[in-house]
Amino acid sequence: MTARGVPSEPCADDPGAWDLDAGELIQWLAAMRTCRESCPLLAECVSLREQLYPGSGPSGAKRDNPKSVIWAGVAYGETGEVLPPDSLRILAARRRGAAVRALTAAAARRA
Repeated sequence: MTARGVPSEPCADDPGAWDLDAGELIQWLAAMRTCRESCPLLAECVSLREQLYPGSGPSGAKRDNPKSVIWAGVAYGETGEVLPPDSLRILAARRRGAAVRALTAAAARRA
């Protein structure tokens, strides 16, 4: 809630949790759950998404969807594909693997 008693969207408090380029798995899963279960503005958010991205939504074509974000409880990948929770887990694992490989390579160059 804002100071005036008007509901505020939870994503405004921690925008990085809704950004698939910035957040982490636990944040993404919590963001999806928060949208679906407790956001006071979910209907307005869905309406805005449909206005800005006609044809978007869980069954929308990739080209019609937002990119690398969780919007109205739906996660979208970097090309607009809808990502179910298992896909988010795979994305997070790939990022962790890439980070470990980068650290290992940097350590090898210093040695």
